[in-house]
Amino acid sequence: MVRKLAITLILLPFLASAGTLVDVSFTDSVYMVEGSQLRHAAQLGDVESQFQLGWQYSQRKASDRMDGFHYNPRLALHWYRQAARQGHAVAAYNLAVIYAQGRGIAADPVEAYAWLDYAADEGHGASQNLLPGFRQALTEHQIQEGLERQQKNVRIRINN
Repeated sequence: MVRKLAITLILLPFLASAGTLVDVSFTDSVYMVEGSQLRHAAQLGDVESQFQLGWQYSQRKASDRMDGFHYNPRLALHWYRQAARQGHAVAAYNLAVIYAQGRGIAADPVEAYAWLDYAADEGHGASQNLLPGFRQALTEHQIQEGLERQQKNVRIRINN
């Protein structure tokens, strides 16, 4: 309990600076696409559709979502993960935020670090800026475990 509180207090600056999932990096054209078409394209492996589907499921306010979508953090994680495994840096960043904040799941700073570092490696600017401070909040063991998890995710990406 004390360790969990300490990790939460250490990560507080990251959580505050990450805010909400603001990095959507797609145009309003997504709202012209029927939800079923978006799901179909995502299931076929289209990385941008996977990202957009993750974004739709991550929105709590109905006004921020397309019709036919409901807030579902587990589905948001699934689709962001699919996009990130194909090299979508913003999806990896959004995964890091979800894991750091514990949005609909238990917070996992090691998994958050794995995705944040991966997004930074893929060239995502906000991730590159946040990474040093986030790294300071973790133990060397947590950082190593995060890098091992990242390697597993990269291996999955290569094999897909």
